[in-house]
Amino acid sequence: MENIASIILYKDHHYIVVNKPAGVPVQKDKTGDTSLHEMIMAYAKQELYLCNRIDRPVSGIVILAKTQKAAADFQKQFGTSFIKKYLAIVPKIEIPQEAELKHFIGKSSKSNKAIIEDAPFKNAEAVSLNYKILKSADQYQLIEINTESGKFHQIRAQLAKAGMPVRGDVKYGARRSNKDRSVGLHAYSISFIHPSKNKVLEFQTEWPEHDIWPVFKP
Repeated sequence: MENIASIILYKDHHYIVVNKPAGVPVQKDKTGDTSLHEMIMAYAKQELYLCNRIDRPVSGIVILAKTQKAAADFQKQFGTSFIKKYLAIVPKIEIPQEAELKHFIGKSSKSNKAIIEDAPFKNAEAVSLNYKILKSADQYQLIEINTESGKFHQIRAQLAKAGMPVRGDVKYGARRSNKDRSVGLHAYSISFIHPSKNKVLEFQTEWPEHDIWPVFKP
């Protein structure tokens, strides 16, 4: 990545908010590729702590804290004042304009995939997400997703279970992968209470330009 500053949405003495490109791992993985965490630490010239994570093929907002206390203060907001919204490109099928998806989720250690079922199973947790259709095209539609939880591959697995796998997400049932290895999922909005400023901060990214995202640009 040539210009790290171009993906910085916000920074202060406590946090750095970044718009992660698709294909970049948030943290070090088995490939050994340079991670977003490493890039931003080199940019900031200090130790940083990840506050949230998104999957490698997913683009969007990642927040890093400059101190362990700031990271802990952020983590306390999960499920309460912390709100994150995603955009997803899914197949154009007949679904309600707005709905809530409720499932039970677990993780397979063998396949590194989330397991989603309608009924409870061993070691599973209840999860839900709300979606609404924003725009339709010939073969795909754009939906906005809001979820309070952030379990491993939750959104990708829940949408696949509902019959609408994310575009390019062959791991969860998409017919073909995207040329750039991305999937059609973008973490576009996050809001949280800044612990020292004692006010709500909200961040939104620019519209994604990779794959077919420009088709759905407002």
